[in-house]
Amino acid sequence: MNDSSTHFPTCILCDSLATYDAQQISQCVCPICNTYFIDYMYLARLYSTRGDIYNRHVLSSIARRLSENEMKFEFTEEVYKQFKQNKGKYPGLDIPKTPDERMDSFLLYIKAKSRYPYDPITIDYLLDYAVSFCVDTNEFQNYLFYLSDPRIERIKFNYINPQNHKHIIAHKVNGFGKCFVSITVPGWQYVQKLEKTNIDSQHCFVAMRIDPTNTELENAYNLAIKPAIQEDTQYFCLRIDEKTTAFPDSETNIDDRIFVEINKAKFMVADFTDDRPNVYYEAGYAKGLGLTVIKCCNAKDVDKLHFDTRNKDHIVWESGKLDVFRQRLAYRIESEIGKGTYTGE
Repeated sequence: MNDSSTHFPTCILCDSLATYDAQQISQCVCPICNTYFIDYMYLARLYSTRGDIYNRHVLSSIARRLSENEMKFEFTEEVYKQFKQNKGKYPGLDIPKTPDERMDSFLLYIKAKSRYPYDPITIDYLLDYAVSFCVDTNEFQNYLFYLSDPRIERIKFNYINPQNHKHIIAHKVNGFGKCFVSITVPGWQYVQKLEKTNIDSQHCFVAMRIDPTNTELENAYNLAIKPAIQEDTQYFCLRIDEKTTAFPDSETNIDDRIFVEINKAKFMVADFTDDRPNVYYEAGYAKGLGLTVIKCCNAKDVDKLHFDTRNKDHIVWESGKLDVFRQRLAYRIESEIGKGTYTGE
């Protein structure tokens, strides 16, 4: 065990056993929050008063959700200050506050992992309560009982080791609370209604580096990405710099505009050329909403892709073969999304 683990044996956000590395920006690995980063000196200052951290369970859930969506959560003094000023809100995440919202959030989470109704998904009710922004294990388990009640039965809920749940929950032991959860047919239909907002959308949001002086990227967008979306598969294609009328820069923050447009989209095309952090962020946000994200990257930058996304199925393109890129992208959209019905303004 390293020195940081000795000084800080538990997670500052949830109090479960965790490990920190002794770097200036320390990585915390926690069974509940998953992985997040925190300034080591800030961690030292907060540790003795961690019980007073505002909405600690929400921060834990934010870390968990972002980590699962391949996004980095860095818990800094400035992030915490903004979090408090915004009364528990975090950019790009819809924080469920009521019991109904938390249960809906959990159903959406399980459906995203399910292939079909009654597909059993393994969760640990002692460790996975953060996926639903619950305060603790007890709240999470009560929701599981409610959702599996025969009068509602949106899920089936079975303990892998039935004797375990009879024990008093004194320690958060990995594997101790494992159970199978599956969404019933009525539950599946209910979640589809929750998702219906984007079912009829004909919009595709494009996340990529935006630089008018970069001829290579501009050509890739104008000669391959946009025509593959708008002409070949008939969806309205939007890159945020093209949205100039509904949300004037003088009135609306560009981040808000991005989130609004992603929320309206049926799917996203994300180009990771030049390894831009905002593209990872926007793709993770879209994935968290349950949207399909079609990934692509210039061949010269494939080796720069983050290790946890490098094994994903990117469409690799080259500047001299944009016609091939356009065709492959159109095929991918049609195979994963189907053809749209957009015919022009």
